[in-house]
Amino acid sequence: MQIQTSKPAILGYCDQEAMPCTSPEKADERLISICSRFVDPAERPAITREQLNIAFSKLYAFTSALARKEIGRLLAASLATPRPIAVRISMEPVEIGGKMLRTSPVLGQLDLLRIAKALGDAHCRTIARRKDLGAALARQLGVESDEIKLALKGIYKPRIDHPAFLPPASQLPEISIEA
Repeated sequence: MQIQTSKPAILGYCDQEAMPCTSPEKADERLISICSRFVDPAERPAITREQLNIAFSKLYAFTSALARKEIGRLLAASLATPRPIAVRISMEPVEIGGKMLRTSPVLGQLDLLRIAKALGDAHCRTIARRKDLGAALARQLGVESDEIKLALKGIYKPRIDHPAFLPPASQLPEISIEA
């Protein structure tokens, strides 16, 4: 008698040992479905981060540009999106990864700076449209918004949830500690 072990499957056709399909249409359909189930907790069975990573690594290279844009749109707003996936999608042309660049809470200021420096003007302009753009990153990107200028001068009081607008250390007043 042979004992069968079950492995976690994603949509019943993608497990750790499975070879990805090379048909772009199937890859598009599968990965979009997996991403939809990952971001929507009401979908059952739910997709775990591990399963998303496996599916992404096996299928993303086979997906069309249109599917990649949809995948970026689906994953952009999720705090659960694995950072390497967010970075990978952000490094696509801005027509595909723009939503991720503009809105992903997973991408930190350092990630955004590295992407901007590596990929150039189109990515810089897209990153500059983020609502949570930090002052240091804004200076690096050459962004000159009125809100950032006022924050750096100390006139504008940043929202408590927006620590990125603190002035640089060189503009802070000196504090002397007397013994």
